[in-house]
Amino acid sequence: MKKFISLLLVFAMLVCYIPAMASGAEELYVVAGVDGLCGSAWNPGDMSNAMALNADGLYEKTYQNVPAGTYEFKVTNGSWDRNWGDNGNNYVIVLENESNVTILFDAEAEAISVAIVELAYYSVAGTEDLCGSGWNPGDPANRMSLNADGLYEIFYESVPAGRHEFKVTNGSWDQNWGMEGNNYVIELADVSNVTITFDPSIEQIDVVVVQLAYYSVAGTDDLCGSGWNPGDPANRMGLNAAGLYYKTFKNVPAGRHEFKITNGTWDQNWGDNGNNYVLETTEAHNITIFFNPETTEITYELSEATPEGPVEPVVYDITINVHYYREDGNYADWEVHMWNGVESLSATRKFAEETVEYEGKQWKVATYYADASDTWVGFIIKTPAWTKDPDGDRHIDISDVTGGVVNVYAVSGSALEDFVTVKDEAVLGAKVTAAVYDYKTSTIEVTTSYPIENPTIDTFTLEGPDGQMTISAIETVSEKVYKVTYEGIIDEMNVYTLYYNEVPCVVTIPNTYSTEEFEAEYTYTGDDLGATWTAESTTFRVWAPTAAAVSVNLYNAGENGEKIDTVAMTQDVNGTWVATVEGDLNGVYYTYAVTRKGETVEAVDPYARTTGVNGNRAMVIDLDSTDPEGWENDTYVTVENYTDAVIWELHVRDFSIDESSGMENKGKYLAFTEEGTTVPGTDISTGVDYMVELGVNYVHLLPVYDINSVDETTGGYNWGYDPKNYNVPEGSYSTDPY
Repeated sequence: MKKFISLLLVFAMLVCYIPAMASGAEELYVVAGVDGLCGSAWNPGDMSNAMALNADGLYEKTYQNVPAGTYEFKVTNGSWDRNWGDNGNNYVIVLENESNVTILFDAEAEAISVAIVELAYYSVAGTEDLCGSGWNPGDPANRMSLNADGLYEIFYESVPAGRHEFKVTNGSWDQNWGMEGNNYVIELADVSNVTITFDPSIEQIDVVVVQLAYYSVAGTDDLCGSGWNPGDPANRMGLNAAGLYYKTFKNVPAGRHEFKITNGTWDQNWGDNGNNYVLETTEAHNITIFFNPETTEITYELSEATPEGPVEPVVYDITINVHYYREDGNYADWEVHMWNGVESLSATRKFAEETVEYEGKQWKVATYYADASDTWVGFIIKTPAWTKDPDGDRHIDISDVTGGVVNVYAVSGSALEDFVTVKDEAVLGAKVTAAVYDYKTSTIEVTTSYPIENPTIDTFTLEGPDGQMTISAIETVSEKVYKVTYEGIIDEMNVYTLYYNEVPCVVTIPNTYSTEEFEAEYTYTGDDLGATWTAESTTFRVWAPTAAAVSVNLYNAGENGEKIDTVAMTQDVNGTWVATVEGDLNGVYYTYAVTRKGETVEAVDPYARTTGVNGNRAMVIDLDSTDPEGWENDTYVTVENYTDAVIWELHVRDFSIDESSGMENKGKYLAFTEEGTTVPGTDISTGVDYMVELGVNYVHLLPVYDINSVDETTGGYNWGYDPKNYNVPEGSYSTDPY
């Protein structure tokens, strides 16, 4: 049932007339700015950008590892009602190199200041079983990050036993540090996690080694490969940075799988209350099993299965060769950053060892790839520390390229626009650069890179979720713009693709959610969203107008446990989906499986009133059964004049968490029910008694809904401005979060 009864007790007390001075609670200030700084562009409501009050009385927010560039932001009050920048404009900062950025706000003076710590480039180069890429100082995977103590560090997980050597470098071999000029050597007796730190101020290296305890998975053969063999080294678990042991099994077929965690023998083993841990899958998955040795808790995650067999070489539509020439011949620290091509490729492209001759010069070459549907590719020639040559972004126009090779030539020190693009090895032709759906005329406006001579209804192909659609007419609007008329209906909730010469372009469907037509069709005014329980049946209703299918999953536990059933829901009025399940489901947990644009996700009911621990599954509940004794007779008193209200804003956890509160239920809802509490060793009242003495007659609670970033099993401090479930009380404040 989770955390419901205790919250009702709190509300019953706090809405009563209490016979305070303000507590000095922190105000809410949030940074809103460009995406590269804040993560969610110009969103004052994103609480991940909320500022905290520091010891100097300033509000602050720190962003780590911000790339070089120009960034703009403002400080807000969580909306655009009030905001502060630089004399009414955005506050602008320019970073020459990757940096940690701390934004400070003096609320009293309404003044912004910024502290910038420029990050140096330090990396680890060493033996391959430690670093992965061997003695390569320029490998970005081995770049060290700046920690809170001002030290550069890097973490290597599950390093095998043996002798390992390395040095810390500045990203090249120009500067490097080891042990008295030699390689730094570590000897591992067993598989271990290794953290390397470097203090550049004194050029000191420190190494922390955490030897892994021996935990392994033993289970059914289609999961573990060797059956119930606890000593199989292939099933030994690694230790991640969160302190959990884990093991990933790939391509596990659908079916019922049983296992236990062991210490490498059957002397010690852990499962589900002494039994085997059981999980069932309906299709093949990669399965990662986690084990917490402190709590002996077992959890697991499913991910998409990895294709089996030899991997066929990937052939890309367009090859782009960036040629770079330096008069000094020093290419050791230079590379190319490229983007907007094949998304799965690394953006950092290294120059090949060999050179290519062009117009009497020897050029280094870095290669990138693009899809035929791409219209441009960006590139920056830089060092690993983001020194650019030149400063700024360059763009290669491939709007007329459908295949082949594009060669680009850039000379060191040249202006941003001074590079040469050669397409004599490319396949040139028209392709669609934009396809935009017009819901008012039910047509698609198509823009191409080159004019198309005498287009017909067969020029383009249109595909939707149910296959190819019929194009009934095409009209030339201008030299490179065409209006396509089709048969049938385009549903804004699905994905449609227009093809020209077999090259795809996804149709852009503008936001129609705020149109009068959408509101008229999908506004639901009923009061039965969520799970409506009776002893005879439960009706589930969820508003999901963009969904193609919805089902409700029933579980016997708030986490892990077994799935009881999956029930398909029926599309109903105004974008809602509904299903009725017979029987008394009080106490049964559930989620929704929602399919949209070909992807299915499992989600918590946004209208849930209570959930399992950490809010991952909703629960069907008979709310009346949670009423405290006498709840139906509860009354409250209001003041006659607003000016007589004495209001205390407080945080549920802060109210009682300190040892000096003298309360039994520290940090919990039940602390509000305690009477006669005092500071230990004194007669100074605490808790509700103290508020009564002060004359407080109204209490304003900081958010008490289910907080996303707090683990309810361990608790922790948070203002509560990152809700996970709006209508569910926070479980860490209850005495039993389960």
